[in-house]
Amino acid sequence: MGKKVLVVDDVSYIRFLIRKYFDKIGGFDVTDIELGNDAMQSLRTNKYDLLLLDLNLPDMDGRQIMDEMKKEKINVPIIIISATSNTLSSDYEVLACLSKPIDFKTLEAEISKVFP
Repeated sequence: MGKKVLVVDDVSYIRFLIRKYFDKIGGFDVTDIELGNDAMQSLRTNKYDLLLLDLNLPDMDGRQIMDEMKKEKINVPIIIISATSNTLSSDYEVLACLSKPIDFKTLEAEISKVFP
């Protein structure tokens, strides 16, 4: 079984592209989720090695998810992928904030820091 990655983004095409990227490089078990509440439920019941998180979700934003993770002591490395990632404050511990559209070479560099 590969490294477990959770991708949380409300745009199905973004989730599709990220899943295809991980399928191409291999060695990853990817779960993709559209909504924040569903993501929190999955984070509570599964152990992930990496979280790719959009900040702007329809039901719960990425900051709220990170707040909940902190309260519930769910420790997963986080890479933010969002059109508004540059507005993230330093209150959140994230590995990287990547802008959309996704630059997959930059994503690969960040992933290699988590899984050398």
